[in-house]
Amino acid sequence: MNERKLPFLILILPVLSLLLSMFLFILVYTVQQRKIVKDNMKYIENLYVKNAINIEKNKIKAAFNIMRNDYQHINDRVKPKLKERVGIAYRIIMNIYKNNKDIPKNRLINIIKQAICPIRFDNGEGYFFIFNMKGVNILLPPDKELEGKNLLNAKDASGEYIIKKAIKIAETKHKGFVEWYWNKPVNYKITKESRPYKKIGYIRYIRPLDWFIGTGIYVKSELYRMEKRFISLFEKEKEKNREYFMVLRPIGKKRAKILANSNRPYVKGSVIDGRFMDVNGHSYMNKVFGFLNKGKKEGTIGYSYKDNAGFHKEIIFFIFYKKLELLVIYGFNLDNVEFIVKEAEKRYKAAFRKYRADALFLSISIILIVGVLFLFIARRVNMVFFEYKKEVEEKEEKLEKLAMYDSLTGIYNRNKFNEILRYETNMSKRYKTPLSLIMFDLDHFKKVNDKYGHDTGDKVLKMIAQTVLNNIRLTDTFARWGGEEFFLILPKTDIDKAKNIAEVLRAKIENADFKEIGKITCSFGVVSLKENENEQELVKRADEAMYLAKKNGRNRVEVL
Repeated sequence: MNERKLPFLILILPVLSLLLSMFLFILVYTVQQRKIVKDNMKYIENLYVKNAINIEKNKIKAAFNIMRNDYQHINDRVKPKLKERVGIAYRIIMNIYKNNKDIPKNRLINIIKQAICPIRFDNGEGYFFIFNMKGVNILLPPDKELEGKNLLNAKDASGEYIIKKAIKIAETKHKGFVEWYWNKPVNYKITKESRPYKKIGYIRYIRPLDWFIGTGIYVKSELYRMEKRFISLFEKEKEKNREYFMVLRPIGKKRAKILANSNRPYVKGSVIDGRFMDVNGHSYMNKVFGFLNKGKKEGTIGYSYKDNAGFHKEIIFFIFYKKLELLVIYGFNLDNVEFIVKEAEKRYKAAFRKYRADALFLSISIILIVGVLFLFIARRVNMVFFEYKKEVEEKEEKLEKLAMYDSLTGIYNRNKFNEILRYETNMSKRYKTPLSLIMFDLDHFKKVNDKYGHDTGDKVLKMIAQTVLNNIRLTDTFARWGGEEFFLILPKTDIDKAKNIAEVLRAKIENADFKEIGKITCSFGVVSLKENENEQELVKRADEAMYLAKKNGRNRVEVL
């Protein structure tokens, strides 16, 4: 080797090594950043779609909740309206009577009928009717042929003597609500096309005339109005934003009637079936019906279609409310997402190019210092973090135990008892198996606390809890209700077996050795779950049975 070249080589080799290292670093950094950009764009797309669908899902569910609440409280919704309407008509009649009470009765009746008869509401379905207290019809606008006839023995569609029921309310309470089934007017009249539907009505006694006046609302019509309000919550917004939105009512396993739609050439009232195809020959409606037939009430489906503007992709979200037979379908167009992702990618790459040189320069300058410092800090942070994590886990374990177990006896507490009883009640009803419940408490336990102190009383509670635990099955649930009261849940156990178990436990406790205290006895109440009973009612009956045992002398088992 030429010695003259040696100093040059000593100088150039480290420089070349450094440059090569920097080049490799830049290359790896660039490749990594491109991968990060790609992953971020995919993440942005998925997050955007997910958030958009979640927002729409929450809107639909909120509307469903409003409608469900309206459905569950339909009586509360219509009763004030009925009461107000009858009140207005009552005041009109009373004013007419006060101003015309000296004229002949027939003329007075005609004046009242002329004032009340034209009043209609709810698209002509609603009207006022008037009867005297003998059952003679004074006013019935949709069926004038019945006016003047005695309808005392007339029955509604359910077979009830509706006029007699109304007269009884008018005589005893003077006003009140009543339900019946009556033909629904068609074009303001009762015709052959009229069908009986359930009505909720309100009547009020008119003392000076010995009449009662009333009106009603068809429940089915109110449900349709609720449905219309539900649809209106979305229809205007979706049409304004040109978003795909449909509300349908399934009328078969593969067909549904359109109640509302937007941005699609389907007429309200028409029927869509599973043959509706996308560009690939697949039917998203078939998939929706398939999910519904399997019991799935909501989901998302990928979908593509083609129009004059070209090829489009959508995510179809559907949700079905079974009680009201409503199916909502929302289409989320992915064309906008692609545009948003591309714009985000441009901004990301521009920012990357702008800051790459500065980032590389700074990283080379401080990489060693930061690396060492970060390594030291990371180790310290990891130590603190794991210590903190261990402490949190220990506290969570203690809190979980406190939430489930009674701190004195170590058995389940009231909250856990309620949770298990709710589960066992549902399982009993689902699989038609017996379920029994035992409630007991200590007889004269207050005397033990007063005489020997609460510490001794606590020891007695622990001993009794342990005695019971030693004499029950692993499938049984033993819990402290509060104070000296305890519950025992007995799955798959009928009332006779439950009574025997209670007798065994009563005897075990009575014969237990409580040292200086002497004998401790308990009163037991035993019940079994009835067909239409919930867990709260079951607990109440157990409590009643236990107090019956106390009333009948204590230290005994009573069954209800």
